[in-house]
Amino acid sequence: MQQTVRSARPRWTKAGLPSAFGRPLQRITVEQYHRMIDAGVFSSSEKCELVRGVILEKPVPKPPHSFSVDALSELLRDLVGPNHIVRTQQPVTMGDSEPEPDVAVAAGTIRDYKARHPAPDEIKLLVEVADSTLRTDRTAKLELYAESGIICYWIVDLVHHTVEVHTHPRGGKSPGYRKPTTHKPGDSIPVVIDGKKLGVILTDDILP
Repeated sequence: MQQTVRSARPRWTKAGLPSAFGRPLQRITVEQYHRMIDAGVFSSSEKCELVRGVILEKPVPKPPHSFSVDALSELLRDLVGPNHIVRTQQPVTMGDSEPEPDVAVAAGTIRDYKARHPAPDEIKLLVEVADSTLRTDRTAKLELYAESGIICYWIVDLVHHTVEVHTHPRGGKSPGYRKPTTHKPGDSIPVVIDGKKLGVILTDDILP
C-alpha cells in the first residue's frame, strides 16, 4: 500500500506564521541569516530570501520572467530621475524578513546602500514578477509588504497576463492593501513616486 507523504514546504497560516507537517517552523532573525551568509552556508548557486524568519529557496527564472524584470527595470530607470534608484532582485530589510523583490525603486543613490539594504520607508515602489510564485506573492508576500508599510506593490502576473497594483497599505491583524487594481493587456499603469505621477508604463511593454 502506498503511503501519502505530506510536503515539507512551508504553509502560511492566517496569522502569517509558517508551518510544515502541521507544526510551526523554527524561525531565525535577519542577523542570524546574515551570519549564515557570511559563514558560507549557502553556495554561490543557491538563491534564497528570508520571509517571516524562514529561508525560502527562489526558483530559477525562466525567460519570460527575466524579460519582464529587465523590461520593467529599464522603463523605470527612464522615469525615476536622479533622486531614486532602481534595484533588481536585491534585498529589502523589514523586521524578521529580508525578501529580494524582482524590482524596487528606492530613495537616494547607490552610495546610500553601501553598508546596508533599504528599509521599507525608503521603498517607493516594489514589484514581484509572478509565475510559479504567484500564490506566495498574493498572500504571504502581500501581507508582509502591507504590514511593513510598502506604499505601492505591483504583481506582474505571468499566469493570467495582468498587472496588479496595490496601494494604501494597512497593518493590524489582517494586513493588506485598501486599493487593489488590475491592469490587462492594452492598459497603461501610472507610475507614482512620492505622490507625483512620473509617467505611465504600458502593460504590453512588460508582459511577455
